[in-house]
Amino acid sequence: AKFPAGEQGDMEVILTDVEGLPPDSLISIRSGCTRRQAPLSSLRDHALRFPQAISSTDPLKVDVLQPLVSHRLVLHPREENYRIETRSTYGSLLTMGLRVRPLAEEGASAPVARTTSTGEQHLDAEFKYHQAASSAREYLDSHGLLPYFQGLLQAVIHQKPADPYRYLWEQLGALVQAAPGPAKDSGEAAGAPADDSGEAAPGPA
Repeated sequence: AKFPAGEQGDMEVILTDVEGLPPDSLISIRSGCTRRQAPLSSLRDHALRFPQAISSTDPLKVDVLQPLVSHRLVLHPREENYRIETRSTYGSLLTMGLRVRPLAEEGASAPVARTTSTGEQHLDAEFKYHQAASSAREYLDSHGLLPYFQGLLQAVIHQKPADPYRYLWEQLGALVQAAPGPAKDSGEAAGAPADDSGEAAPGPA
């Protein structure tokens, strides 16, 4: 299709077909100083929009990316330094240090890196939320994580250890070490802390 001269506004890029790309690919497209990117799966139904007219834009730069590693980091309200150690999809060890802190007053923060606009366009946020929640619930139920961690928290509240994070780390470590073997003869669930009554916090299903 051709567009009449003088009637072009913002443009959109639509993925019409694809062949040979891995399903977890990210499609990144840059027009001028604006970059848009989204997972390949979402671009089958949604367009990427740019605030430039076709007649005035620079050549599009199209990159096909694949995730090297994915890691979720739980933030603590009183901690700002974190160290991530994980392995890439190729098995190599990757480490990364992060500092996460509240935004300071103007002039007191670190210099802001220059970035371009990114994000998925026109995605149904409510559908994605419910889809993610359903998937998360299924995963938690399949591993018995909710009752296990509820038991851990109850044990922390009851025992009130001086270092609650070390206490939790020790309990999780005991669970990992005991997982391949049979349960202890004492009747306590592996990795599940017992209170004074001798009752252990529930282990994973």
